[in-house]
Formats: sequence, structure tokens, C-alpha cells
Amino acid sequence: YDALHNVWLISTLPIGNNTSVAVSRSTDGIHWSNPITVTGSSSADKNWIVCDNTATSPYYGHCYSEWDNTSQGDLIQMSTSTDGGQTWGPALATAGPDYGIGGVPVVQPKGKVVVPILGFFGYVTAFSSTNGGKSWTRAVKVASYISHGEAGGIRSAGLISSAVDANGKVYVMWPDCRFRTNCSSNDVVYSTSTTGTKWSAVTRCRSMRLQARWI
Repeated sequence: YDALHNVWLISTLPIGNNTSVAVSRSTDGIHWSNPITVTGSSSADKNWIVCDNTATSPYYGHCYSEWDNTSQGDLIQMSTSTDGGQTWGPALATAGPDYGIGGVPVVQPKGKVVVPILGFFGYVTAFSSTNGGKSWTRAVKVASYISHGEAGGIRSAGLISSAVDANGKVYVMWPDCRFRTNCSSNDVVYSTSTTGTKWSAVTRCRSMRLQARWI
């Protein structure tokens, strides 16, 4: 939801045309616009979207779309809209450039955008922007990613999830087996950060466990 422009936005990957990431708009959640192109690349995947809804933020009303470009080795890309999703800026890579899948951007109250993502080479990573999406930092490591694969060949990417609280603390969660003997099953684990650059030690959610076997 974009509070400044009073509009709901749905980000999707259309099938059957040349638009790879598109957004539909609605002011009532019932009637929706035709899709609006975010990127014309035909190789985008794992898209997500967020808007800055803090009225005191210098970037109030900015919306941010994230995806990875599979034709470029899952290059992470971002685009920004300042008019309620009607138009979108160019696709920008991080300063790395960095590669990964399943990024979930969140916005802190002062307007900093933090994007946790499942990076490659065995790490959860995160990158950010402090200038309203004009540029994006190089990704930093949040923690190593150690996950037990599901039995039976079930497809499961084990992607991350993230959230931000009212004070701006960012939480990133993922399935992980580091606390289990011989990595026998997954727990939900998490790390937190107030800066997006320095992250806490990995903690297990003790009320949640993911069983990686048939019942």
C-alpha cells in the first residue's frame, strides 16, 4: 500500500507477453488497472515490492520493486516509483554487483530501504539504499545459510522472509539446520539489524520447527 498516493499495488510476473515484472494499481482493492511495466526484461524472477509509508520520511511515497535477472546469472535489480506505481525508473544493480534470489525489501522509518535476500555461495545477504532508490549498496553477509533439503525430491527453494518493526529494527528469517544434530531437520532462524549492515548472531525461533521428512 502506498499511503501518500492512496493506492494499492500488486507486483506480478505476467505470462505470455514480453513484460517480465508488472504492477497493477487499485484505490479500493476491488477494481484494478491494467498491468504497468516495471521492467521489460523477459528474464525476471522472484519479484517483491514495498512502499515507504512513514509521513516524516524524506522519501515518503517512494515504492521499490525488486527482482533477479536470470539471464544475467540472477543479477539483483531494483526499480523505484515516485508516483504511486504509474511509472518506474530504470533497473539498477547493486554496487557489487550482487547475485541472489528472493529478496524482500523493507523500509525503515527514516526512509532507508533494506533488502535481505538469499545470496549465493551459502549466505543470506542484505543491501540497502539511503537516497530513495537512486543507488544501492554492495550486499553484506547476514549469516551463513545451512539448510536440510526436503525428502522425496520436493522442490523448495528455502527462501528468506523479512519484516521491520515500528522502531526500524529489521528481521530476516529462513529455514536452517545448524541447531540440529547432523543437520537432520530445519528450524526457523532469524537475525536482526538496526542498520542493515551489522547483523545479530543467528537465533532459533524455539516455537517453530520445520520438519524435513515425510510424516
